Amino acid sequence: PHSEEVENMVLETTKGKIAGASFNFRPFYGSVEHEEYESSLSPYEALRLRQSLSLPLSRRSTLGFQSSQSFTHFQNTGEKQRFYDFMTQYRTPLGSFTFFNVEGGYRWQKGANIDLTLKTIRTYIEFRRGLLSFKVGYEFEDEDSGGDLRRDHYLYTEWRREF
Repeated sequence: PHSEEVENMVLETTKGKIAGASFNFRPFYGSVEHEEYESSLSPYEALRLRQSLSLPLSRRSTLGFQSSQSFTHFQNTGEKQRFYDFMTQYRTPLGSFTFFNVEGGYRWQKGANIDLTLKTIRTYIEFRRGLLSFKVGYEFEDEDSGGDLRRDHYLYTEWRREF
């Protein structure tokens, strides 16, 4: 269509720069990233941090901890957003091709139009053979989004083939 036929055409011009660094000193991993997003609609600057620790408890069992933080400043409005995520994972074999997994996580987000607290626990049994895997599990979520409370229970299956 011709531009005179379109009444409310919005075009966004963007340009982004991301710089970061990471380190891996087993069992620790960490990274830092800075982003400058220049936009004609919603420019922002963000700082992101990630950390993890993976501990082998036996030859095949592991305990892991992960966390990430994100701090975003929107230049047009002056608004700020903060995101924090934490997760713990445990994995152990039940047999040659079968594993038991349990995970727990916490997410906290505050800022422009966001007020979220989310707690999650997930447990599943995974059957893995070659490139095929099958999971059967249970997940519980406890969410508080701006005062709206929600609790969900999920039973799920997952089939996967890796290529």
